[in-house]
Amino acid sequence: AVSAMVNAAVASNLVAALIDGGFAPTAAATVAGLFGWMQLPGRLLMTSPRFTPSPAGLVVFSFVLQVIGLGALIVHTHTALIAGVLLFAAGTGLTTLARPYWVLQRYGPDRAGQANGVTARTQQLARAAGPVTAAALADAAGYRPVFAGLAALRAMSPTGLLYPKMTVVGAGLIGGSVILAARAHGVV
Repeated sequence: AVSAMVNAAVASNLVAALIDGGFAPTAAATVAGLFGWMQLPGRLLMTSPRFTPSPAGLVVFSFVLQVIGLGALIVHTHTALIAGVLLFAAGTGLTTLARPYWVLQRYGPDRAGQANGVTARTQQLARAAGPVTAAALADAAGYRPVFAGLAALRAMSPTGLLYPKMTVVGAGLIGGSVILAARAHGVV
């Protein structure tokens, strides 16, 4: 669920963050368009029969790419922003396929569907809360602190590999408190 929150927050605030970083609106939209394109290499990597990493290692690697990408977004120069988009998007593309691979390995084919279903509700709340919260916080403090907070959340995400129930509960609490904070500031 934390993953869904971070990904949705970055994707939905990317053009505004790039404009805040000095890009013209059309250039910001072009760079943000690279987000979708850069998800492809990670997905293609997963289709190679010679690519056989451990599922947990693959998920952690994808998170590392995203944390490095968020770190570049924090730097907030033109070059760093472009690098941040490319790295974060590559990690996101890899995560899209790595997470179900990990769930299948962890829970087995008989319980993988149930495990994915249990997290779906929390993920949807997180996907809704992420963009709203990031926009509200960016309005109050700018995008650098927002990306720093998202990087911290993403860096903590691998704990979900060891303690999946704790991650779902934690993301639910984060999502609920984020919505309450957004309502208090008149955002939702």
